[in-house]
This record gives sequence, structure tokens and C-alpha cells, in this order.
Amino acid sequence: MNSNNLGEADELSELFIQLTNDLSYAQTFYPDSQTTVYLNQLSAKIHQRIYKNKKEEGNRFFSFWKEEFPTLFAKFQPQLLTLFSFLRWQ
Repeated sequence: MNSNNLGEADELSELFIQLTNDLSYAQTFYPDSQTTVYLNQLSAKIHQRIYKNKKEEGNRFFSFWKEEFPTLFAKFQPQLLTLFSFLRWQ
């Protein structure tokens, strides 16, 4: 991805965040408004544009158990040991 595409992606992401904030407000205070319907449709279109080319690797399930889970377990091991020791004495 060249710097021009990165700039465009960053700008699109910022616009998407602003749009979803506006959509949230509209859904809260004007749930039956045509503006709310329009913002929802626009949010869906931008979401698809942002994520349509995002590729997931084929072995995502195995990758999680082989790489991500052990990393997370190691990171939170002290908290988990405290929790398990506390539950053991209950």
C-alpha cells in the first residue's frame, strides 16, 4: 500500500467513526427518522468499503490456539493463578 492509499484509508476510517457516532445519536434521539435510516445505510456502505479487501488467513482457528492463546495466557498468568487459587479455596 502506498502512502496515498494509507492517507485515504485513514481519512475513510475517521469519517466512518464520525458517521457511526452521528448514527448512534440519531438512533437514540430520532429512532424513526429518515435521517437515521440514511446514516445507517451510509455506514453499511462505508463499512463494506473498508473491510471488503481484508483477508483472513485460512488457518485462523489453529493460529489462535498455536500463537495468540499462549501469548495471552503468558501475559495474564499472574492474574489467572491468583484467580484459580482463590477459587480453589472457596
